Amino acid sequence: MGQFQGAESDALKAFRVRLREVEAEIKEERHRSDDGKAEWVQKTVALRRELEALQEVSIRLDQQYKVRGLGLGGRLGAAM
Repeated sequence: MGQFQGAESDALKAFRVRLREVEAEIKEERHRSDDGKAEWVQKTVALRRELEALQEVSIRLDQQYKVRGLGLGGRLGAAM
């Protein structure tokens, strides 16, 4: 019975060591995954801000062309 308890104890120790290794690997993988996600979120936010800024510029330019009569029916359109 003593040998059985010793083998059981050794197996339990080996299991705990492997469990800690796997937990560390999982933690590292989650950290790596989160970094990639965070990077994509930052890129998406930056691109969204750039898009909104360009849309505002486009709206302002469109309004200026309409006010000056440079729309497709105005002087610009007649030159084409």
